[in-house]
Amino acid sequence: MAIAELAPKESVAAADHPRTAPGWLPTMQRWTIVFLLVGVGWRLFRYLLQFPIWGDEAYTCINLTDQTYLGFLDGLRCNLVAPLLFLWGELTALHWLGSSELAMRLLPVLAGLAALPVFWKLARQVLDPAAATLAFGILAVAYYPVRHAVEVKPYSLDLLVSAGLISIAYAWLTQPQRVNLLTLLCMLLPPALLISNPVVFVAGGISVALLPTVWREPARTKALWAAYNIVLGLTFLGCLYLNARMQPASAVQMLERFWSHTFPPMEPLALLKWLALTHTGNMMAYPLGGKNGGSAVTFLLFLVGVWHFARARRWDVLLLCLTPFALTFIAACLRRYPYGDSARLCQHLAPATCLLIAAGAFTSISWIWRNARGQQIATGFVCGMLAIIGVAGIARDLVQPYKQTGDQECRRIVRAIVDQAGTECPVVFLNDWDQSQPELLWYLSQGHPQVIRHERANWSELALGGRVVCLRIAHDKAPPQPHELPAPWRLNRHDTYSRPLDYHIGITEILEAFEFQIDSHKR
Repeated sequence: MAIAELAPKESVAAADHPRTAPGWLPTMQRWTIVFLLVGVGWRLFRYLLQFPIWGDEAYTCINLTDQTYLGFLDGLRCNLVAPLLFLWGELTALHWLGSSELAMRLLPVLAGLAALPVFWKLARQVLDPAAATLAFGILAVAYYPVRHAVEVKPYSLDLLVSAGLISIAYAWLTQPQRVNLLTLLCMLLPPALLISNPVVFVAGGISVALLPTVWREPARTKALWAAYNIVLGLTFLGCLYLNARMQPASAVQMLERFWSHTFPPMEPLALLKWLALTHTGNMMAYPLGGKNGGSAVTFLLFLVGVWHFARARRWDVLLLCLTPFALTFIAACLRRYPYGDSARLCQHLAPATCLLIAAGAFTSISWIWRNARGQQIATGFVCGMLAIIGVAGIARDLVQPYKQTGDQECRRIVRAIVDQAGTECPVVFLNDWDQSQPELLWYLSQGHPQVIRHERANWSELALGGRVVCLRIAHDKAPPQPHELPAPWRLNRHDTYSRPLDYHIGITEILEAFEFQIDSHKR
């Protein structure tokens, strides 16, 4: 089917895409409902399964213990990098709802659910109905948006804020007389940048995308665009100041080393290889994909989508979609933000990625099948495959309701130790607190009301209670002997637990719990 002529800017749906025949519309609407049910269902199902908190989540969680809202400005522990409003939201959930997995993941899952209708509105603005349905299906069933919607991390907020800002910006591009939309963008910038660090790249891309249209508009519109950029610049500088206070220099250095492979190399051949692997890796895994070329097919569809909009001279769409990629890449060249490799750090690019992949998929269908009937069958087949991917993801989570086996074992072990100790018996942690696995520290500190670090233990006071449980990570050391404790203790019970450290293949962590009681004959 030939591509239609470029529609006027006032049209909401892009008429230059391969056309959806009127008879398709009910079918596309039904598929949209299916994708909504599967997308919402998978997110809620995974949320209600209460996966155990894993390492990266635990780094966020342990920064919330014994913390105040302004206390974050004094610095974050464990080299954590997170936006201030996200941390405030998590701290509020901890104070109001407790430390359960459901409470700690409530904010991310609400953002992940809200992102679905926001993205659907954006897709319908930019794409033909059939292509919009494909885009919505891709985002609804892709693994990474689902996973990051159910983690104590800000990535689902990156996706939500990005889709929302792009939708408002595109609405103004189609109706430049609605200056209230520019005012709304200005008002949303400060909270958007405070709740999502990488959304600054999206906000910068919006500024670039609006400029050609702003140039043709009256002085009032130009003034609002200038105000948008002033607010963006001032808010960005304010966020840089807050981040400098919250993240110590060691965090910046550690992250630069950890993400060094996500920064472009300087050698030409190495750069070409890096670009190829990066753009066919996890950042293009929508709905499926992986590293080392695992997302090559979706990247090709992405390029077809870019070609399609370029041929149709839809430069506004391309600027909105591609400029955030360019700004993120520039930040990577400056070694200030990772580019590619991990989908979690690219969630601000997910809306644009899904739009272009869907446009490329629908354009490819129109090339292969020239008649409307063939296109309808092929599009329905793709929609069916997307739905199967979502259902398979739900089934997978049911079979394996944890990210890694070590996380599940950690939660089980801590619960067993807490049950052994009881709420009245203090638990003394004998290892270096800050050097231990974060998920262990989180579950231990939240699971028992009297967890004491060994350097803070007052053994004279502990002796008054007559009973104490000591927990230690073995590290091939001999167990503590009763005579080594600074009080006349008698060993009542010794339990040993083991769990795999999934980040270190083949290594098992051994935890020992010792229950001591005062020896009444030696008082």
